[in-house]
Amino acid sequence: MNGVPHGLSATALGAASVPLVGASPWMLAPCAIVAGIAGLTPDLDTEHSLLSSRVPWLSWLVRQVSFGHRGLTHLVPLWVALAALSVYATSGTNAPWLAPLVGAWWAGGLLHLAEDAMTKDGVPLIPGLWTHWHITPRWFHFRSDSLVATLVAGLITIACIALVLVAYVPAAHDALFTGIRAVVGLPAVSAPVGAR
Repeated sequence: MNGVPHGLSATALGAASVPLVGASPWMLAPCAIVAGIAGLTPDLDTEHSLLSSRVPWLSWLVRQVSFGHRGLTHLVPLWVALAALSVYATSGTNAPWLAPLVGAWWAGGLLHLAEDAMTKDGVPLIPGLWTHWHITPRWFHFRSDSLVATLVAGLITIACIALVLVAYVPAAHDALFTGIRAVVGLPAVSAPVGAR
C-alpha cells in the first residue's frame, strides 16, 4: 500500500481506539494524529514514501540500518515487543493522556504491518530470512499499489469511523442497533420517555 491509504486507515484507527480504551473524547484528535503518523513510520525505509519526503534526513538514517524496504521497520516481532514494553511502561503513570497516545502509536504502526501482511510481499517475521508472513490466504494477496489495497484500507477506515460515531453520537448508536434488530427480525425498541 502507498502512504495515503496507510495514513488514513491508521488515523481512523487512532480515533477509534479512544472509545475502546475509555479515554476522554478530547483525545480523539491527538490519538488520530499520532496513529496516522505511526501508520506511515514503517515506510521510512524507502525514500519514496509519504513520510520520507517530509523528513528525508530521518529516512536516510533509517535506510542505513533497515536491510531494505520491508526489512527492520516491518519486522513484526520487533513492533509487538516494543509495543508491549511501552504499554507496560506507561500503564502506571498518573498522566491519563499518555496511555491512549502510546496505544494509538502502536495501533497505527501495527495496522501498517497488518495491511502489508495482506499484500503479495508480506512482512518479515525473522530478520535476514526472506520468508515473509501473510495474514490472508494466498488467493487474497494483492499488489501494494492496487485498487484492492486502497479498498481494504478504505473499509478499515469506514469501520473505524463508524465505531467512533456509534460510541459518541447517540443517534448513530440508535440507528445501528435499530437496523441490526430489523435485519435479525426483532421488533424495534423505543427508549423510555425522558431516557435521553
